[in-house]
Amino acid sequence: MVSKKYAKNIVSESIAPPMNKESMNEYKKMMEDQKKAGNSVEVNMLYTIQDSIVKGSFHMGASWVMNLKGTKPVQMELANTHDCDEVLGFAGSDPDNPRELGAEVELWLEDEKYIINKSCFVFIPKGMKHCPMLIRKVDKPFFGFGAMPVSNYGRPWEGKYKEASYEGKKGSPALKYAKYIVTEKPAMPQLSPDAKRMFEDQKKAGNSIEFIQFAKIQDSIVKGSFGMGASWLMNLKGTRSVQVEMAHTHDCDEILGFAGSDPYNPRELNGEIELWLEDEKHTINKSCLVFIPRGMKHCPMLIKKIDKPILNFGATIDSNYERPWEEKYNQ
Repeated sequence: MVSKKYAKNIVSESIAPPMNKESMNEYKKMMEDQKKAGNSVEVNMLYTIQDSIVKGSFHMGASWVMNLKGTKPVQMELANTHDCDEVLGFAGSDPDNPRELGAEVELWLEDEKYIINKSCFVFIPKGMKHCPMLIRKVDKPFFGFGAMPVSNYGRPWEGKYKEASYEGKKGSPALKYAKYIVTEKPAMPQLSPDAKRMFEDQKKAGNSIEFIQFAKIQDSIVKGSFGMGASWLMNLKGTRSVQVEMAHTHDCDEILGFAGSDPYNPRELNGEIELWLEDEKHTINKSCLVFIPRGMKHCPMLIKKIDKPILNFGATIDSNYERPWEEKYNQ
């Protein structure tokens, strides 16, 4: 079999990025101390991508948070700041109720405490102190993911873990940073005439896809944020694949994410997607991240099979992203 040049841009393995020794030791102590007290969280890291894994890529990672054991919230992160922006994403595992997280997460932004119980994006601007983050309740597994426009990321924690150091602490009542948390359903994008024709022609031929865009963030929504979005690909109708994107390039890097909706078999996409990178056709049937460097022609993208709903998300290091399709749709 001839190897494909851009296969290296697709990451489906669970590769843990390096963490500095001090942060690693503090993380281990934090988790071990809580486990000894009878409180723990089961987390399945799905995948990570960054420059050390795929040359040139910015950072993105994702995990499934499966369950919570014990009588107290479990702290997962210590307070930290970093010298680049960050967007965190939280998505529930029930595509029929995409706005519901099915869990409760406590997240601190500076001195303000927020309780997250809806699927959402959180923008954390450069220099903002954020966390601790605690898992307070898990009724159903949820998907946690995030991106940073930096080559390689290691947790730069500030301070030491102290058991129950934040339990019961009240946040500032001002909630100055509530604007950084986006839970509202995004407006549907305005489709170009050619995009409308693409979907209409396929529907007339009896082929269509149901999808639900449930989260979006960018500069026009939260000032200063780069772009991220998330949708559920629900089902496919008809006898043929459905094309959802036309070939294009853009002047910023992009990462596309695909995740199966079964958190107990997280590597299985339970579907099949055809994605073109330059002149190479790639068939995606595993949960994965795809790095698309600036200037790379990518797509068309076709949905070939959906056995179970698929979580489709992505990030572009650009303040506001629009599809710059470069070709006409030909049925």
